[in-house]
Amino acid sequence: MQPNVPFIDLADDLLPAAGDGHHDAAALIGQAAAPVDSSALAPSITLSVGDLLPDANGEVVIMGGVEAAQINLLTDQNVADSGVAQSHVTLDGVDVHGLSFFEFESGLKLFYPNHMDIVLGPIDG
Repeated sequence: MQPNVPFIDLADDLLPAAGDGHHDAAALIGQAAAPVDSSALAPSITLSVGDLLPDANGEVVIMGGVEAAQINLLTDQNVADSGVAQSHVTLDGVDVHGLSFFEFESGLKLFYPNHMDIVLGPIDG
């Protein structure tokens, strides 16, 4: 039985497939971007903290079997705490022991696998 906990499974169509043209090389000012083999880049997705739907305890768990993934998370909230979760089970029974986490000043706590990169950025740009 699948627990009824808000989680994002990155293997389910959230990430573009490697080589689909959604990964572009950034150019330095005044220089042309070097060609990049997009199949070698880690898949990435951009979300806003408002896109996350926490459980009644304010927790969200990101799951996925993607080897290396990057999530660009847009927020105006400050991070109140971060680290690696110790012994903890979410309201809906998901054991998050060993997952990395960010806790935001609103109380939202985001758990995610250690092999993922979470890059925080401002909503306005």
